[in-house]
Amino acid sequence: MKKIKKTQARTSFRNHQIDYPEVIDMDTLSYTSDDDLDRRMGYLSAERERAVHSDVDPRPWEEEICYVQREQRIRNGRRF
Repeated sequence: MKKIKKTQARTSFRNHQIDYPEVIDMDTLSYTSDDDLDRRMGYLSAERERAVHSDVDPRPWEEEICYVQREQRIRNGRRF
């Protein structure tokens, strides 16, 4: 499965500048350390909440969160 790379854009609403999340391909995620995956998950979740509070569509963050969760599930399955 290959991720489609999106262009980076800025959305402005109520004087808030919100950058869309950085798109990281699946190959890079597969080589990322567990700690970095956890940090990315926390960052994406916080940014998603920020987008929701700014009335911006949270879908780009949710998609990236899903990819991180998928990688974490794969790793947990391998551990067991």
